[in-house]
Amino acid sequence: MGLESKYKHLLELLRRTAVHGESNSLHIIGPCGSVKTMLLRCALRELLDLQEVKMNVLQVHLSSLLQMDDRIALREITRQLQLENVVGDKVLDVLELLEKCVKSRFSHRQIHLLSSLTFRQYRDAFRSELTLQDDFPDSKFSQEWNLCVSVRHTASRT
Repeated sequence: MGLESKYKHLLELLRRTAVHGESNSLHIIGPCGSVKTMLLRCALRELLDLQEVKMNVLQVHLSSLLQMDDRIALREITRQLQLENVVGDKVLDVLELLEKCVKSRFSHRQIHLLSSLTFRQYRDAFRSELTLQDDFPDSKFSQEWNLCVSVRHTASRT
């Protein structure tokens, strides 16, 4: 399935969820740089132009870098939906309710996005990311570091 067909699949799934109240869940799976976030943001932007979608959607944004487990994610959902103000000191009750509600809706539906980068492009990207800039505070360290990165990069080409 190409990227365009995956996008259309995601768009339709989100539209049916917002407009018809279907209980859909989906995992978008792929390595860094495989356009997971861009795909989702584009789909949401397109859908939020539709009045029938806009009036039914509550967005919650989570990051696996920040919300590393279910409990932290549920707390963030509670915060973003401003549910902690609704129940005062009973936030744990809301978390338990959300946990049951959210987990019961997960399906095994997945969209896999593969990176189109070649090994050489990955290697060059890693070299670029690992190389310290000229204005790094410790110039002696940065020169030695960059030399090591360069040697490793050259060695990986053989």
